[in-house]
Amino acid sequence: MKKILLFTEWYAPGYKAGGPVQSLLTLVATLKNEYSINIVTGNKEYLSDTPYVGIEADTWLQSEQNVRIIYLSQKNRNFASIKKRVKEVKPDVVYLNSMYSLYFTIIPALLLKNKTKIKTVLAPRGMLSEGSLSVKPLKKNIFFFIIHILKVFKNTTFHATSEQEETDIRKKFKTNSVYFAPNIPSVLLEKVNSLKKESGKLNLLTVARIAPEKNILYALEVLSKVQCKIHYTLIGPVYNATYWKECEMKIKNMPKNIQIQFLNALPPSEIEKHYQTNHVFFLPSTGENFGHAIFNSLANGRPVVVSDKTPWQAHQEKNGVYSSSLNQSIDFINTIHHLAALNQEEFDTLCENSLNFAQAYLEKSESKKKYNQLFGSCTF
Repeated sequence: MKKILLFTEWYAPGYKAGGPVQSLLTLVATLKNEYSINIVTGNKEYLSDTPYVGIEADTWLQSEQNVRIIYLSQKNRNFASIKKRVKEVKPDVVYLNSMYSLYFTIIPALLLKNKTKIKTVLAPRGMLSEGSLSVKPLKKNIFFFIIHILKVFKNTTFHATSEQEETDIRKKFKTNSVYFAPNIPSVLLEKVNSLKKESGKLNLLTVARIAPEKNILYALEVLSKVQCKIHYTLIGPVYNATYWKECEMKIKNMPKNIQIQFLNALPPSEIEKHYQTNHVFFLPSTGENFGHAIFNSLANGRPVVVSDKTPWQAHQEKNGVYSSSLNQSIDFINTIHHLAALNQEEFDTLCENSLNFAQAYLEKSESKKKYNQLFGSCTF
C-alpha cells in the first residue's frame, strides 16, 4: 500500500478554514482504503491561538484505518520537526495543501526538491487566482520572487482542481508539471426538502470567510439596491477585521426591506440546516477553484447566485446556477429580483433542477480515478 504524507495547516476537528479543509476530508474519505494516509497539521483552529481541547499534540494518532494524524504544537513547527516526519513516514507521495504556509508547504518542498524518488504534489487551492493575487500584491510578489530564486518547487507537480486554476498555475510558474483533478464533492441529498416560498420575498445565504476575495462588501452593495424583501444570513469567520468594519458600516445603512443576520463561524453540522432554511445561496466572490459551499447548496436542492469567477457557470432554470460578471452589478440585482418573484411551484421546480444537476455532476465525476492517477504515478 503506497503512503501519502499530507501537510496542511488546518484539518479536522477544525472547520473555520473552509473549503481547503472540506477538500481534504472528502479526499481522505475517498482514498483511505487504497492508500496509507499520514496527515501533519497544526493543533489550533484557523484564526485561533488556543490548541484543540482533548487532542494530544506532537504524537501520531490513529484517526481511522489507514489514516493517522499528528497535530504539531507551535514549538514543533520547525525544519527539524518537518524533516523528522518525512523520515518517519518514508512516503511515496507528499501532498502540500496550501501555497504560502512556511511550515506546511515551503519547508517540506525545500526538503524534497532534490528527492526525485518521492513525488511532491502542491495544491494551491485557488491562491493563484487573479482575485487572490490582488490582495496584498506587494507581499505576494516578494514571496514569489524568493521561491523562484530558491527553486523551492523545482520537482513539484502542481495539482489544479479546475481548468482556470490550471491556467493560473502555468501563468505564474511557467511549468508543464500540472495535473488536473477536480475536487471530490461531498455526498448529496436524495430528494429536495420543501421550503415555503412567497412571491416578492427571498431568503439568501452566504457561507464564506469575511475577506476581500469573498466579496462580501460587494454582495451588500448589491442588496442595498434590491427592492424586494430579503432576509440575508451571513456565516463565516472574520479573517480581515478592517474589511469587516466596512461591511458593518454598510449593514447599518441598509434599507428597511433588507434584514441581515451574521452568525460568524459555525461547525459544518450546524451549517447544513441553513441551506435548508434559505432559498438561494449568494456568493459573488472574486475567484473559486471549486467552491464547496456552492456545490453544497446545489446538493441540498437550492439554487446559487455566483460570479463568473467560479467553475459554476449559468444555465439558470436548467440547473439552478446563476452567474454574472462582477462588472455588471445590475445583473446580480435583476437575478435576485427574478428569484424573489418566483412562486412556490416555480421555486420547487428550480430546487429539483438544482439537485438533479448536482447528482449528475457527481455521477459523471472521475475524481477518484484522477486522484489515483495523480498519486499512483510515482517515480522510484
